Amino acid sequence: MAYKRRKNRKPTVMVDNPYFNPAAPADRTNPPKIRARVNRRESYPVYLFHRRTIDEAEFIAAKRACAAYEAIGGAGARAIDYSRQPVDGGQIAQTVTEAQLYASQTLHQMLAVLGSEGYHLTINLAGAGLWPRDLAGADAQRKRANYIAERFKECLDVLAVHWGLKRRPTRSMKNSA
Repeated sequence: MAYKRRKNRKPTVMVDNPYFNPAAPADRTNPPKIRARVNRRESYPVYLFHRRTIDEAEFIAAKRACAAYEAIGGAGARAIDYSRQPVDGGQIAQTVTEAQLYASQTLHQMLAVLGSEGYHLTINLAGAGLWPRDLAGADAQRKRANYIAERFKECLDVLAVHWGLKRRPTRSMKNSA
């Protein structure tokens, strides 16, 4: 009895080859780019994109929201840097960089476009790394998790249109505030 071979459905992307030698000619044994597998469970937007639930413009909007959230300092707890010289046992004052100012403007635009509910939903799912079942509650109600997922897709659609990544929204905003 012959067994059917499983199809390889793991998503891959082309990345720069870390072992590429520019002194040697680029050929089959020395390729400038190689295929790398993508971790679909890295974040919820990556999972949606590789399942083809959201398009590329919405995925870019999610990455932009995540980058702004991380630039502002919402990436979680950070370790203490013991290489810096402490002054009076206090924290060293850090100045706000231009990237952080730009990120705060981006987040403020998101709040104005999406409203409070959509903004917090997008920040939690795209930036903080949560999944809809995490936001649905302790009992993980499937119906509530599905609503959160659909609402998140609508928010990404609106952000993609706002940032000029798409011409018009493909999803309708229900209960927009």
